[in-house]
Amino acid sequence: MTQPKWHKINILYCSAISMHRTHRELIRAGDRRGWIINALPWRDTLHGTYTGGLPIDGAISHLPPKGTELLERQLGGAPHVTLNAETADVLGMPCVHLDHPAAGRLVARHFIDLGFTNLMAAVAQTPHYRFLRRLDGLIETAREAGLASPVMMYLTKEEQSTYERSITAFGTGLMESPKPVAVMATNDRVGTLLINACRQFDFLIPSQVAICGCDNDPVACDLASIPLSSVDTNTDRQALEAVKLLERMIKGEPPPDTPLVIPPRELVVRKSSGVPAQHAVTTAKALAFIHEHAWDPQLNVPAIAEQAEVSQTTLFGAFRR
Repeated sequence: MTQPKWHKINILYCSAISMHRTHRELIRAGDRRGWIINALPWRDTLHGTYTGGLPIDGAISHLPPKGTELLERQLGGAPHVTLNAETADVLGMPCVHLDHPAAGRLVARHFIDLGFTNLMAAVAQTPHYRFLRRLDGLIETAREAGLASPVMMYLTKEEQSTYERSITAFGTGLMESPKPVAVMATNDRVGTLLINACRQFDFLIPSQVAICGCDNDPVACDLASIPLSSVDTNTDRQALEAVKLLERMIKGEPPPDTPLVIPPRELVVRKSSGVPAQHAVTTAKALAFIHEHAWDPQLNVPAIAEQAEVSQTTLFGAFRR
């Protein structure tokens, strides 16, 4: 059937997670092609209430396998690209996904280069596919460096139920870990929770607890109470390549037999992991003493050095670094 001249290409975008950079790049790439990108809240797909009756020419989604199967039944055979690696594995769909193990390896190398030997990984819910693949990379690199496997920390459903419970659970988990410790958060939202837990439990960041997130979401990272280091997982390129693939499929080209895997761009270092661990114990002791005696007129450098059990020269060097 020939489309009327006024017809615009209508693309459905549906995601179960909030990815600001992905959404932004999809809109930009769609605009350059004259497409209309209809961003759909995930819950709406459960009821089939999307696009107000407009025909759907294609879809890009980031949903788990069951959600993707439900969406597929509503698309009427329109070309569909998933951004979810697990969905690609289970359903064999056309896919552009991130290299999650490579992101974990970047975080591990960052922490190891800083001198941390105690590593942890944190997720806010029961460990899922994306987190476990990132954990694989963290574990692999830690073992190559001769370190013990990172400890995994996650929240129960009850601990997830309120902000206060989440903060308490993460803080308790960090309290039981030897210091200094470096923690990979499965995403930036979890990274900001860890930062707030550290502040609530009076752990010094990054000298006692260094934290690195994943995805480099500017809203989460730059606006965190302590700016969050994070892996730029290259979600904007993922979105662009997904649009290119969908465009070819709309034109009738067959999809590739294997997923396109997008490597991370870089690790962006901010204040949450900006100190070498070999100086962390010294600075942690010194900063704790300064914090406790901030209004004491007798507070001076010799007293701080004595409390940190180092010479004044070593103390100056630790703070400089």
